[in-house]
Amino acid sequence: MAGPVEIVQLEPHDDVTSVRDRLAFVKANRVLLVWPPAGCILSRKLDLVLLQREARRRAARLALVTRDPEVIA
Repeated sequence: MAGPVEIVQLEPHDDVTSVRDRLAFVKANRVLLVWPPAGCILSRKLDLVLLQREARRRAARLALVTRDPEVIA
């Protein structure tokens, strides 16, 4: 049975460090990261890999919601 999902709404000023810090406060084992409608944040592959590693370290499954084509790719 799947556990609860925690939704983390990202802000246009967020960087990989601030998002990793926010993941530290998540208690759920499933996390949904929602990109802001405007702006281009965390579009480097390295940023996404670092977030994936942080989620794995915390034994959390990570899902992304974005319209940014670079993040989707």
